[in-house]
Amino acid sequence: MSWKKWPYWLRGGIIAAVIVILTLLIFWWCVEHTKGDSAIGCLAYIYPIVFPYIMLQDLLDIIFDNHDFLDLFPSVTIFILASIGFWFVFGALIGLIFDYRKAVRDIVAKK
Repeated sequence: MSWKKWPYWLRGGIIAAVIVILTLLIFWWCVEHTKGDSAIGCLAYIYPIVFPYIMLQDLLDIIFDNHDFLDLFPSVTIFILASIGFWFVFGALIGLIFDYRKAVRDIVAKK
């Protein structure tokens, strides 16, 4: 099955997850190849990984009775996988919206 025949939700999810993975690789490369104070500039690349934590922190504090959100993620690997999963779902939701708009447009065009 070719890429163009995949549903929009799947394409959106994969695109969002790949963007986060590429951003993480760029961050890792930047940290490995810069020295001293210039490595601080690499922090700009970590935003997509940390964004779900920033966005969901208050909600999760309420749900988990004010426990530290990072207690849920005992390792950095799990934190990164959770972030990739978050962005996959976000991209899939955007893909669903595009799929819905395309279906409505096709129905209107048939009338």
